[in-house]
Amino acid sequence: MSSVLRSAISATALSVSAALLAVPGVPASAASAMSQGPNIASPVPGPQWPELVLVPFAQHARFAPGGFATVSDGQGDTFVSWTNFGKKGGIFLCTLRTGSSGCLNGAQAATSTEVDPAPGTDIYLLAGHRTVRVLWFDDSDRGATVQEATATAGGVPSAGHTLEPGSSAGALMDASVGPGGHLWTLTDNGDGAQVRLAKDGALVAGPAVPFALGYAQLAFAGGAAVIAVQKAGSLSSPVAYASQTGGAWTALRPLSGTWSVGYAPGLTQTAAGLRLVTATANASYQPVVSAWTGHGFAEASPIGDTSNCAPNSAHTGSDPSGRLTDVTNECGMITVDNMPTSSRAAIFRFPAKGTVAGSGPELATLPSGRGWVVYALQDETDYDQLVAVPVLLPALTSTTATSTVAGSVRVSGPVSCLPVVSTPVAVAAAAAAHWQVLSKALTLSGKSQGSVLNGARLRPGASYKLVGRVVFGDGQRRLTVKAMLAFKACPAP
Repeated sequence: MSSVLRSAISATALSVSAALLAVPGVPASAASAMSQGPNIASPVPGPQWPELVLVPFAQHARFAPGGFATVSDGQGDTFVSWTNFGKKGGIFLCTLRTGSSGCLNGAQAATSTEVDPAPGTDIYLLAGHRTVRVLWFDDSDRGATVQEATATAGGVPSAGHTLEPGSSAGALMDASVGPGGHLWTLTDNGDGAQVRLAKDGALVAGPAVPFALGYAQLAFAGGAAVIAVQKAGSLSSPVAYASQTGGAWTALRPLSGTWSVGYAPGLTQTAAGLRLVTATANASYQPVVSAWTGHGFAEASPIGDTSNCAPNSAHTGSDPSGRLTDVTNECGMITVDNMPTSSRAAIFRFPAKGTVAGSGPELATLPSGRGWVVYALQDETDYDQLVAVPVLLPALTSTTATSTVAGSVRVSGPVSCLPVVSTPVAVAAAAAAHWQVLSKALTLSGKSQGSVLNGARLRPGASYKLVGRVVFGDGQRRLTVKAMLAFKACPAP
């Protein structure tokens, strides 16, 4: 085994163990056992090395730092796009699938139909069924525009066409599909002092913004548009938001208990509703999540990331499983959060293997928990490369308990949905006075279950019951007590 491979395996095991120790209900012994992945013949959550180099350092001219995006369509395809300096005004598009060793049919290029296009920036991807829409900002000498191209999996993108005019030195801040399939975009005029909201390329009324914006995000909840913004040049100002009610916008309102900390808030629709991820209102900058109530955002609460290294972004997402995900760079450690309940995270970290450059990492996931983390690295000559790392999301765990006169029984296991990874499970008992524990057993849907559950062996989307049975004794008396935890396996693919 080479020293490079040995280092990669060691780093993976350590990052997964640290993540499991951070999850409530996972004992240190179980986390240690999971770090020995091959010994238990189960898939270990975390990075599935080796990474794919989409743009090597030697071809850095084909890539502009920060000009990239990724999204999965939920059917098995993950799309990655980045700025194309080799063909002015265009972008590259790569299609990845589980187990890919490269882009399906190679990296494909799209060009702008403008007469004198400029290199594309501020890329956003919107996935359909085996298709993707690519949007980017083109700031040419003849006027700025938002460009759009479409592609099928592994196909050549259509030539980019002008979706709407933009402002010189401006930016495409976000793009989203709203009710009725309409395409909404959010742009600014270069200094954030004027924000433009468009629907299918036509300008529409937006909220009043009394300060310059650094970042803005757009999403929809129950048919209403919601915007979350970060004040330019401010770390300790709270994230502010506005919503559209009856065709009119509310005034911007601060989300108490948050700081905007210089990066875009993560605003994402999940199965549990609209969620916003940002930083807590103190110098720890630890991430917090807030739920949309229909009229505003509820009080933000910690997701469970207690690292001393502050995140530098909040790139959130979801997939057809309904989960909330987030990825960031924390002191050179790529940090991935899986939040199937949209409130608490199962976390793993892995080393970036270099200096992270440009914008923050991006994550795209499939319902099964398979996914890709994409980020840029910079070398000592300031050249950049773009890499994609295949990952398996970790399982979030919980504990259920039953108490009786003889004692209590606790069962620990996964919450829905369990990705295709291994996770510790356990049954524990505490006897009451004069009682003692005579035996313990753990079963999964009626079959004996060991201390590690392999989610890859479960039927996708099926329901399961993890049951702990404990027999207590007090002299000649016997009492059997059960505790049950129900969950679902993640759906395919």
